[in-house]
Formats: sequence, structure tokens, C-alpha cells
Amino acid sequence: MQPARPSLALKLTKYLPWGERFFLVASFIGLVLHFMNAGSQVMFMSLTGLAMVYFLYGYRPLEIPGNDQKHGFTELLAFTIVPKVSWIGCSVCVIGILFYLLKYEGAKQMLFIGSSTLSFILVIIAIFFVTGLKNVNALVFILYRAVPVVFVCLYIFLKSGLK
Repeated sequence: MQPARPSLALKLTKYLPWGERFFLVASFIGLVLHFMNAGSQVMFMSLTGLAMVYFLYGYRPLEIPGNDQKHGFTELLAFTIVPKVSWIGCSVCVIGILFYLLKYEGAKQMLFIGSSTLSFILVIIAIFFVTGLKNVNALVFILYRAVPVVFVCLYIFLKSGLK
């Protein structure tokens, strides 16, 4: 019997950190160009690419030691559901930020949906840390992305009001 071939998403996961770095640098350059009124195509492409990278991170399995043991619902929630939902929330927030900067309709709705999802996920992750769930440190990778994205969304809400 032949071993199962990994899917395209799993093959792409080893390149996602490189793509994230590239799109973050390009986003910074695009934001500078956007605020200098030099065009926003770089910002559009880089933030769209960053959102795609965050979406694809949802397909990346977490590297957890001792993964051959039987797990319950708490581990399923912590290591499968929470990462997928948080990466999709990050992706929605980044697209909401893009829509806000380009003054498209639906920006505030996307920011609200993404930031409320990420806020709820951050509370769940905090509960996992407080209760001492085994291997919870695997979720820190997500926190490094989710917390700044939530703060940017909150800044946009406070700056523009919740009209």
C-alpha cells in the first residue's frame, strides 16, 4: 500500500513563514506609499497576500510532542479548532484593514467580525494557559499574530468610531 501523498496546502506550509515575512515587509512599504499618496497597489497586493498566508496557516498542523496519545475534547478544541478559527479571524481582520484603508464598504463589519472572533479566541487561549493545559505553548505562535491584529482593529475602531 502506498503512503498517502500530502495535499497542496500541506506542501505550501513550509513556505508560509517566508511568504509572511515578504508580505509584511511589502505591506509596510505599501502603507508608506499609500500615506504618501503614491498609489496603493503595493498595499493592496501585499495585504491581500498576507491575508492569504494567514488563511493557509489554518491548514498547517501544530507540532505537538506526544501526539500519538488519546486526547479529549479539550485538546481537540485547543490544538485543532482554536488555531483554525484564529487564523481565519486574522485573515478577515487583515482584509478589513485593507478595506478600511481603501475606503471600501464593509470594512467595519469585517473588522468587527474578525476582532470579536480573535478576542474570543484570546480569552479561550488565556483559559488554557491558566488551567495548565499540556503543550499549550504550541499556541504562542498564534498569539504573536493575533494580538497585534486585534490592537490594530481596536485602534481603527477608536479612531473612526463605531458608526
